[in-house]
Amino acid sequence: MERLRRTRSDDRGTAALELAFVLPVFLLIVYGGLSFGLAMAAKGSITQAAAEGARSAIGASVIPADNGSQCAAYTRTAQAQAVQALKGLGAAATYAVVTPTVGMAAGGACQDNAVTGVIVTVTVSYPYGAHPTIPKAPGLGLVLPANINSTYSVAVS
Repeated sequence: MERLRRTRSDDRGTAALELAFVLPVFLLIVYGGLSFGLAMAAKGSITQAAAEGARSAIGASVIPADNGSQCAAYTRTAQAQAVQALKGLGAAATYAVVTPTVGMAAGGACQDNAVTGVIVTVTVSYPYGAHPTIPKAPGLGLVLPANINSTYSVAVS
């Protein structure tokens, strides 16, 4: 009987048991915050790359590879600058897809002889679900994006 009473009031190991219950949840919350922060940093880099690509087309000059086409110069310059801006993602930049398009503000394809109304749009897509910047923990796939996309448009003339 004495031993039974002593066992009930003995709280040795209680702190270790509480830590075993609380620590995994705490670490999952910290890891989730870190994962979400890195996903938002990737979104910022992708948005910045799309914006830099589109803005760089404003000063695009025609080179021989463009075959005399100003529209091709806009596309080439926007593509090159967006890819360069994605270098901030490190090795993950190889999975990003940059799609520059050039058109008219009134609609339709770009016209090389247009003086005004040319719009350059750069879209950058990154498959974050397939290539996250940090390995996913179980359950975090529900809150992290599968794809990160950003589109930026600029009137170049």
